Amino acid sequence: MLAVSFRIHCVPGFQSHEAGACPMVLESALIPWLQRGNQRRAVARSLVGIMTGTQLWHQARLHAPRINLRDVRAILRQLETQTLVRCINPEATSGRLFCVTPVGRVVFDQTFERSSAMPSLPEGVFPWQLSFLFRGHVRQAVFRAVCEPPLGKPLEQSATSIKRQLRETCPLTLNQTIRALRELEHAQLIHSVDPVCRRHLYLPTPEAIRLAAYLDRTPLPARATR
Repeated sequence: MLAVSFRIHCVPGFQSHEAGACPMVLESALIPWLQRGNQRRAVARSLVGIMTGTQLWHQARLHAPRINLRDVRAILRQLETQTLVRCINPEATSGRLFCVTPVGRVVFDQTFERSSAMPSLPEGVFPWQLSFLFRGHVRQAVFRAVCEPPLGKPLEQSATSIKRQLRETCPLTLNQTIRALRELEHAQLIHSVDPVCRRHLYLPTPEAIRLAAYLDRTPLPARATR
């Protein structure tokens, strides 16, 4: 026998029999509410893993081309109110990260006929580090290069070797590479092997290696084109 969930929510748009009373509805009532709005549906469908609002906007545009960032933020607030989505770093003023709650997973999987795994941050990785990495395209590329050196090459890499490694996929100047390395070092995602040496060599921290493995399982979404 299937278990029936009697989780109670207040869903906008539902009319109460008593004036001024908040309606009590079953969890299953959230599914038609979610399906009624094209933009709401696009945001919910696009939220996979842990994402920033901007990442979610770019992905949602694949399903709703006219949606803007303000729309996404408003819909996220609605989804948070219904306990379908939560922000894992609400204290952040920028780069807030969102993920699906256990309740949201059930509702989204039923709505979109999918099976999604609950995301969790790697051990020792803080939300601000993930947010910091997500907000910079150059930082992401350099982070990947440090964590994934070419086969047969030393694990320790210099700024010049990283720049050369990214020549085809993400062309950077040496100054851009050095700046990104300093930012990643400040974020405690990489460290200099010998900071006294004139030629700096960099290695990922254990937390960075776990974070890179997490990103392999939850890849960053591609941006929608206009």
